[in-house]
Amino acid sequence: MTTLFLCGLPSCGKTTIGRALSKMASSQQRPIPFFDLDEQIEALYSIETHVKVSCREIYQRNGSDFFRHLEETSLFTLLSFPEPNRIISLGGGTLLSRVNQSRLSHAGHFIYLKAPLSLLYKRMQLRGAPAFLSSSYDWMESLSQIEKERVPLYEKFAQTTIEVENLDVHEVVRAIEQKLLHGKQLLWHSL
Repeated sequence: MTTLFLCGLPSCGKTTIGRALSKMASSQQRPIPFFDLDEQIEALYSIETHVKVSCREIYQRNGSDFFRHLEETSLFTLLSFPEPNRIISLGGGTLLSRVNQSRLSHAGHFIYLKAPLSLLYKRMQLRGAPAFLSSSYDWMESLSQIEKERVPLYEKFAQTTIEVENLDVHEVVRAIEQKLLHGKQLLWHSL
């Protein structure tokens, strides 16, 4: 088994799908821990500052450079643990860092959860926008710009792409399982 990394634009479902994959593996007596990089960032910030806040608040209070540094440190720490079987959801901007790109280049199997901007926009309207989108911005315009910047990185790293539009959580998990099994990618057999 190798580490499964979930990547994709904000609100594409990385955390939800990661938890569901881990739960499915555990239900089949093959426990595989799930780690959300955003949760790791929040934990590190809490340890360093004794203040518990969300990634959105960390970003808004301290800016992009500070946030990306915490992200790099959190990823390094997470990858340092010798856990052979794990699922990690990356932040939407994790691959923007060359440091992270270097660390991740051969660290596991990447699954790109691809979603159209219209779906991401709807989800953000329900759950709130990521920190880098302020309420004064045109969200669709900002998402379009982010898509142009990030999607080539997701495509470069991904060995598997799953289009998540019109699929519920269980269907996405099943699609991942099918792609990994039918693609003769044996890493899923040890899940």
